[in-house]
Amino acid sequence: QMRDKGLNSAFLEIESPVQSILSAMECIGVGFVPKRFLGIQKQLEKKIDELVAEARSIAKDNNFLLSSPQQVSHLLFDVLNLAIPQGLQAKTVSGSQHRSTSEEALKAIQAEAKSKSNTGHRIINILLEFR
Repeated sequence: QMRDKGLNSAFLEIESPVQSILSAMECIGVGFVPKRFLGIQKQLEKKIDELVAEARSIAKDNNFLLSSPQQVSHLLFDVLNLAIPQGLQAKTVSGSQHRSTSEEALKAIQAEAKSKSNTGHRIINILLEFR
């Protein structure tokens, strides 16, 4: 079957050679330096705090949550009056309209904005980076 699907060379050249290494990693484990991870954690927390602060400034709302799809939807479509991209029209779910804030929708909004003015919306960049 692997030969029929053209996967034989991938198995022989990639998977087989690393199989023993992966097996040893499973048995022995992988070492890491906790202090290094704490440094990375602090960097990420700082970046998240910066993104949240900038988003709240744009939203003019100190309680705005980047992780809330409802709040993001309200900001994008009601406050900033951004258009819902073609093909991603609002859906009715349990009697209420749902406007997608998925990565696909955000990228479509950004692409549409860039096609009209060569610049995108900063809040979209913040949302994509935050996620």
